Amino acid sequence: EDQLLGSAAMAARSDLYVLRAGVVPSLLLLAATCAAGATHRIRVCTSGGEGMCSAGAGLSTLSALRFLSSGEEFELKGCSCLAQCDRGVVLQLQDSGEFVQRVNDAAAAADVLRRFGVSVDSRLVDAFGMAKRADEHLASGRHVDALKGYNRAFTLSVRAGLAVQWRSLPASVLRAQQHRREQRPAMTLAQAAWLTQLMVSRSRTFSALSQQGWVRSARRALQDAQYAVQLSESILADDARGRAVAWERLAETHEAVRDIEGAILAYEQLLRVE
Repeated sequence: EDQLLGSAAMAARSDLYVLRAGVVPSLLLLAATCAAGATHRIRVCTSGGEGMCSAGAGLSTLSALRFLSSGEEFELKGCSCLAQCDRGVVLQLQDSGEFVQRVNDAAAAADVLRRFGVSVDSRLVDAFGMAKRADEHLASGRHVDALKGYNRAFTLSVRAGLAVQWRSLPASVLRAQQHRREQRPAMTLAQAAWLTQLMVSRSRTFSALSQQGWVRSARRALQDAQYAVQLSESILADDARGRAVAWERLAETHEAVRDIEGAILAYEQLLRVE
């Protein structure tokens, strides 16, 4: 328990903050929309058939493409059945009409993007896959395995550059880390949304472990929820659903540590978002 909690705290040490302290990060955000200067159009089968595409795998592949792509170079969307249900997740490169089969995971999605000259960071590929497996562990009640997966996904994503930059002057021990981050590519909206969801999911995992007697887990659940709220409020202004999920999680974690005032404030924000 101590090792896992310590690992999570160490990975997030430079990125965690207290909401009430009023510290607001400025994310390294790429302000671009997919539709405005898209040069490549890709549609992914997500519904209407009898294969794995319509069972959720198509949406996962679409999310992976959005997460790994540079945003402004692609127009990515889901579509109804492409009539190849026995060939895994299928997508179509609309400019050429070509079908690509068995794009079943983040690694295969990265291969598709590399065909267009996109430089895909392998750490982000691994982070996406790790978080997806952690989601499966969480859904089946394997909370320790889920926490390991979320910790690893978070560490990989931060190393790849998905992090925050403080507006306030950082402590001297963080200045070298901040300098390295400033040299990294900007974070896309899809990546920021993924990181927000990762924090919400890990917060839920900590809450579950707290009920099993992990002493510091309730506080860590609160910290991850605060992180998710700050991410969503900073850059996901148009994503009402994502913001609502983050605020609801924050309210739940305040309740868990018996902070009624904090819970009320979070629920009030949730009502405003909804």
